[in-house]
Amino acid sequence: MNILLLCNLHNVFGQNSSSSSSTLTFHQREVLDSELSLEWNVSLESKTILFTIETTRGGTGGSYVALGLTKKGRVEQGNDVVVTGIEANGRPFVADMVALNERSAVQDRNQDWKLVDGRRLDNGGSRITIQRGFDACDEQDTTFNTDLIHVVWGQGGVQSVLSQLEINFQNGSRQIYFLDPIIVPKPPAEGENVGTFRISRRFLLPPRHTSYWCSVHRVNATLPTKHHIVGFAPYFENELGRKHIHHQVIFRCIAPPGADSEQMFQPFADQIGEECYINNNTQLPYFHCAEYVMESAVGGKAVPFSDAVGFALGGEPNPVEYFLYQTHYDNPEVRADMEIETGVDFIYSSRLRPNEGGVLLTGLATFGQWAMPPLTTEFDVAGSCNPRCTTTMFPPEGVDVFAIRLHSHLTRRVRIKHFRGGVELPYIQNDDNYDFNYQQWRWLYNPVKLLPGDQVTVQCGFDNTWKNDSSSTVSGFSTRDEMDLDSFDKIIHSAADPNNVGLTYTQLVTDVTGRYTQEEKIALENEQLYGEHVAFCPNFDVASRIVHYYSIIQQVLPSGVNIPLPEALTSAKISDKTISTPGGNGTARYPRDVPKYIPPKSCPVTSPPSTQFGGGTARVNSQVSSNYGGNKGFGRFAFKRKSSIWGGPDPVQLQIGRGRKRENEKWN
Repeated sequence: MNILLLCNLHNVFGQNSSSSSSTLTFHQREVLDSELSLEWNVSLESKTILFTIETTRGGTGGSYVALGLTKKGRVEQGNDVVVTGIEANGRPFVADMVALNERSAVQDRNQDWKLVDGRRLDNGGSRITIQRGFDACDEQDTTFNTDLIHVVWGQGGVQSVLSQLEINFQNGSRQIYFLDPIIVPKPPAEGENVGTFRISRRFLLPPRHTSYWCSVHRVNATLPTKHHIVGFAPYFENELGRKHIHHQVIFRCIAPPGADSEQMFQPFADQIGEECYINNNTQLPYFHCAEYVMESAVGGKAVPFSDAVGFALGGEPNPVEYFLYQTHYDNPEVRADMEIETGVDFIYSSRLRPNEGGVLLTGLATFGQWAMPPLTTEFDVAGSCNPRCTTTMFPPEGVDVFAIRLHSHLTRRVRIKHFRGGVELPYIQNDDNYDFNYQQWRWLYNPVKLLPGDQVTVQCGFDNTWKNDSSSTVSGFSTRDEMDLDSFDKIIHSAADPNNVGLTYTQLVTDVTGRYTQEEKIALENEQLYGEHVAFCPNFDVASRIVHYYSIIQQVLPSGVNIPLPEALTSAKISDKTISTPGGNGTARYPRDVPKYIPPKSCPVTSPPSTQFGGGTARVNSQVSSNYGGNKGFGRFAFKRKSSIWGGPDPVQLQIGRGRKRENEKWN
């Protein structure tokens, strides 16, 4: 469970700047199938969304297109359905409907979609534009907010608008964050040199469910002057690779001051690599290759950057760059015959953007740090980047967060909470309908300022009832777990009950404490949500480059190199066999006593949702206007002067102890 935040950190030219509004847009288009497309425009000022549905199907008779706006990618009773089309007499219509079941819908008693424009096309199809507010204040209508929406669709013939309609919804769906802006890259400026490089691997998957594989790669370009990475995209040779990749992470390799980068990393660059993290005989220089550059996961798409920010590449002291490529392979059928090629494509430019960016990772550590009782529908866990970390990492003027990627496995809901001075500020991002299969970088229209002393807390709401067994869920690497530890499951070395010594952590929480009462579930949840955690801020700045605590503690520095350790690490000790993070530099906890942030309500309080459907009248018109106020939500993407410090990972270890009664912290 973690999040990645893209942050602007350093102003290259020493002056404030802003991105061109032409690179940020809410006008988007999704091809649903070979005959149907959906476009949408968002107005933040009027809080309305505009749909344009175009289909090549139709003919001289009447026809319809139905869109189901769902949470799960399938239509169920009560789901919101909007139907548009052309009647046999040529008139366009829109009907606000609600599903009775997976194939039948009836008109909603409130018709909230407005017909803006509609016409039959020369090819016999139709193009219809409709409009609705973000929140129709109708429990039978989907609210357009920061939550993910699954769109399903169907088409058919109809002579006229019906109060009830049988719909043949197609298999499949599209996951869409309707209110998220996207970046539209501008063409290169005059004199700008744009290049690409690929970090990839052809690999025969081991015959096991989960594999983490790491390898070191040299960039196929020597750049004596600094350039900027301005975008990246996952690369898959074919759909087989896309199907069996859970995530890909690229880390920059940085030699300690005084060491030669090529001498240090080139010997590893021509090798196939090795199983990483769960391997006692690792050879790769992980502790010098730990600066996050990018991560792509299931469902991820290309990520072009705003014209205002870039990631440093090349130049002194590293004209030749090396990166570590970590891949999480999923092989649920445990096949031994799958060879796939995957990787990441990068775009870089000679034109330095006004701001340099970096990635901040925050959340919970992967290795067995928390447990969830079996068959539990609601269970909250949180991990924090605490005030001490942000004070260490951030410059006095702070950093701006402009994009986020949420990552978890069993999560239903993810909220990125922001605390400052005893007050909870509005969420940095939240998704109450999180989908593991759609982990896309999400741009913020208004960047969020993080200041030294702020706390960022990732709070996740979990459900493990899908497992349908009596086993607990323990955080781990596999998608079957939360983030199977197998041979690297933690061993209990000391316990109040001596009978528990020698058990693995998974055995303890499943076999010994797995038979939870409701009170015990609440106590465990309270302890893990509100209890004190060991916090670890792994990055600090030396000579304008990032140095990781790992590298200082576990690696031998070149002769004559003396790097001053932060005070918190002067007594840190770590075994060369450990898989835990080396020594915390403080503690973190959820700020339990701070009043919760409550998002403002856009609608008046209403009576409980009605289970009675029907009674609406569809909007049909022979003359409709195509004039729409347009997307007036554009603005300037302001980025202020930043420090050269890049924020880094903040894994947090959990210490499980006595439970406490939980106080009304369920999701709103």
